[in-house]
Amino acid sequence: MQDTYVKAFSKLSQYGHEASFSTWLIRIGINEALQAIRSKKRKPLISNENSEVKVIQLPDTNYMQPDRIYQNMELKAIIEHAVDQLPQKYRAIFVMHEAECMSNSEIAQCLGLTDSNVKVRLHRAKNLLKEAILQEAGGDNLFEFGNARCDRMVENVMRLIV
Repeated sequence: MQDTYVKAFSKLSQYGHEASFSTWLIRIGINEALQAIRSKKRKPLISNENSEVKVIQLPDTNYMQPDRIYQNMELKAIIEHAVDQLPQKYRAIFVMHEAECMSNSEIAQCLGLTDSNVKVRLHRAKNLLKEAILQEAGGDNLFEFGNARCDRMVENVMRLIV
C-alpha cells in the first residue's frame, strides 16, 4: 500500500480526472499488487505428473514473525472451516473448480448439470464463503479506514516521499 501511495504521489501530474481520485488510486494499487505477483515465480505446492493441484499459497513462514505465522495458521483454519460449512451442492462445485482446477463445462458434465447452473452455484458458494469469513473476522469494520495503522502508513509514505 505504501508503494501505491508513493507511486500515486510521483505520478500525480498524470491524473487526468476521467475517473474519481479514489478509483485512480485503487487502480494503481491493483497494478502494484499484480506486478508483485508477477515478479514472484509461484510453483504449486502439490503436483503430480498427471495433473496439477492448485493450492492457496500463504507467505513463506521461515522469514515471518511469530505473530504473522499464527495469523496465517488462523486464516487457514477460518478458510477451511468456511469451506467445510458450505452446503454439499456448493462445496462440491467450489472444490472441483478451485482445488481441482476443473472448468465449468467439465464440472457440469461430471455432475449432470448445465453450465449456467454450475456458474450460479459457484457464484453462490463464493458469496457464502465471503459472508462466513467476514462474519468470523469481525464483520463490517474489517476494512475500516482511519485507524492508527493507517496513520502509521501515511507517516511511512510521507517519509519515503520527502
